[in-house]
Amino acid sequence: MSAAYLVVYTGRPKDPEAFLADYMERHVPLVWQLPEIRGIELHVGTDDGDIFLMTRLLFDNLDHLRTAITSDQRRVTRRDLEENLLPSFEGTVSHQVTEVRVMEPSG
Repeated sequence: MSAAYLVVYTGRPKDPEAFLADYMERHVPLVWQLPEIRGIELHVGTDDGDIFLMTRLLFDNLDHLRTAITSDQRRVTRRDLEENLLPSFEGTVSHQVTEVRVMEPSG
């Protein structure tokens, strides 16, 4: 069973477009260096909802995910988030480890 690490940004950056540009141009390449990572999805909130951004990191299984989030590279990505992105973000950031269960249509 595959696994995902969800990072949810609830709130708003001071400058949403600048935040997203910085996130995609500097932060995402750091995330791609996590061991065992298989994919990254960015879900950008619309319609003025509470969630500005959800990032979904995909892994083959929970062991691979746990390897990634306890790695030295995770500390690098965390430091980048805290030093470069969070100062311009007004809200909270939460993290969640999940098992991915893909549902197929029946019949």
